[in-house]
Amino acid sequence: MYDDMPIGDREGEHLHMERGRYDAWAYTVIAFVAQIAFLGATAGWLVGKTVAWLVAGVADDPQTARTALLVTAGIIGLVGAWGAFRDRWRVNEAFASRFCSGLANLSMLYVPIVAFVYANVRAIGKLRGR
Repeated sequence: MYDDMPIGDREGEHLHMERGRYDAWAYTVIAFVAQIAFLGATAGWLVGKTVAWLVAGVADDPQTARTALLVTAGIIGLVGAWGAFRDRWRVNEAFASRFCSGLANLSMLYVPIVAFVYANVRAIGKLRGR
């Protein structure tokens, strides 16, 4: 049924989507930063603790272990966010633009959340092969 639909930025999916009246680029950037923080705080923290434990075994400085944890969490967050938004940035922005109210202060409260959730829904679909 949907086999002929374009998927992703490269295929021009965002050109076929219904858009809102206002631009949502800034809110998409905020969603991307939130994705980095979310993935860094969850998966990055688990892997980072292991890396910090290994570094603590080699170096006796606890600051070095903390730095290793933060760097590992940051790298995992950045790579994961890039994977979620890769080839879906414009699609995410087009979808989020539907929810912009025209008042930047009001839209700032909820449009980044919409963009964040939509990016994660699309990322799960991307992992499933859609």
